[in-house]
Amino acid sequence: MFPSQLRYLEKNPVVSFHVTREEKEKLKELSNRYGKSLSQILRDVLSGAAKKESGSYECGYNEGMSALSVWYPCCICGESILVDPMDKDDMAVIEKAFKDYGHPKCIAKAKEGLEWTE
Repeated sequence: MFPSQLRYLEKNPVVSFHVTREEKEKLKELSNRYGKSLSQILRDVLSGAAKKESGSYECGYNEGMSALSVWYPCCICGESILVDPMDKDDMAVIEKAFKDYGHPKCIAKAKEGLEWTE
């Protein structure tokens, strides 16, 4: 092999895999329909899958942040602050806010002067 061929193969390695006869026919049909080589079709599929996966992760992350995060307003400017459960100051705010909060049954029993245990 010529040095230029070796460089080309190093930059563009061969990918080989087996498909059924029907799958091969479908690939040929796609190639003819879109006027693309099989490698171009594979690149398009890989590119689309990567974009879809990236978008799916971002969408799921944003939905989770929106649905499960705890926010409270700044007492000075009113802008929302995200509670970070790993932050001691944030957790102190939450603990203070919920200090006297409990199950209605537990609160009622405590007001009666009885200790409540489940």
